[in-house]
Amino acid sequence: MITLIRNVRVFAPQDIGSNDVLVMGERIARIAPDLGTFASLPSISIVEGKGRYLTPGFIDQHVHILGGGGAAGFGSRGPELNFSEAMIAGTTTVVGCVGVDQIGRDLKSLLAKTRSLDFRGMTAMMFTGGFDWRVSMTGSVENDLFLIDKVIGTKIAVSEHRAPRPSQDQLNQLISETMVGGLLSGKAGVVQVHMGTLPEGITPLVKAVKETGVPIKHVLPTHMHRKHLLGQIPEWVGMGGVVDLTAPSTPASMLKGLLSSGIPVDHITLSTDGNGVPTRGGFDKIERVPLNLLHKRFKDLVLVEEVAVSDALKIITSNVSRVLCMSRKGTVAEGCDADLLLMDSKSLELEMVMARGKIMVQNGDMLKMQKLDV
Repeated sequence: MITLIRNVRVFAPQDIGSNDVLVMGERIARIAPDLGTFASLPSISIVEGKGRYLTPGFIDQHVHILGGGGAAGFGSRGPELNFSEAMIAGTTTVVGCVGVDQIGRDLKSLLAKTRSLDFRGMTAMMFTGGFDWRVSMTGSVENDLFLIDKVIGTKIAVSEHRAPRPSQDQLNQLISETMVGGLLSGKAGVVQVHMGTLPEGITPLVKAVKETGVPIKHVLPTHMHRKHLLGQIPEWVGMGGVVDLTAPSTPASMLKGLLSSGIPVDHITLSTDGNGVPTRGGFDKIERVPLNLLHKRFKDLVLVEEVAVSDALKIITSNVSRVLCMSRKGTVAEGCDADLLLMDSKSLELEMVMARGKIMVQNGDMLKMQKLDV
């Protein structure tokens, strides 16, 4: 499949101006101001990009693709991720994880769902472990990383009353094993740390980095939007770390505030906790976390908070790909995967979603529909 996107303003995520973008197969082949000579190629599709922005597809690194919830009983269990919902939201790459429930939703099922989404056309990866970090598929997280292609790191819960609380030595060991598993398999080897509500906050993570000597890039605390954690962000970032905030509880004004306070944009990422089912407000207010929150926060950052388009994009594209060592994701560049979004330059509404070189969404509607929409 060959597609030529013409006369479009490209944010890679940095603004590289008006260009034509040639896509061949699953990759971006050429980017230049005038590639009109390719328009005569047989079976080529031409997309007019005038008045539009072309950006990388969004990367959501914390999604309950098997369905979230369950911590408030069977009635709080949510559904599995809907492929079409993710695509329509502009999310072309997801990383799946399990939450509190690791009995009704196990890692083997998570791997199967990950492969299913990948088969449908998006890029899907996963974290092993979970709130109970001791659970793996092959006997250890190091083995999971080495033997299972879709596993790029480990999840654990820290400062969380709903999880088995690791000792400092156990946390240190997990971080070290994950790093080694990543080195052996050529993957990120990242420990994504669910940060709970207990007052100790990131203190165990700071100790782990200092005691093990593991580079801080291998440790990513998420849910850092919590009030008692916001004040700890400067310390973590000052050590060279990246923080992940959770979109449902992180308005664009909070992100703008972090940037205004001096936190470098390259040290911030945003994920949705998609398909999670919060029950704090009781069952009469229960609802599933949608996947479109990355796009909503992006629009608010640019249109309301007046953050530069390139900076707003970084936290949901190139910063995430860097943390997860996905070198062909999160950027519009020759040789990279053709995960691309076309949006109106004024409203920032999505007009086209391309995943791995195939146009999936046009004007809000799925084009690549299949009978089994999961």
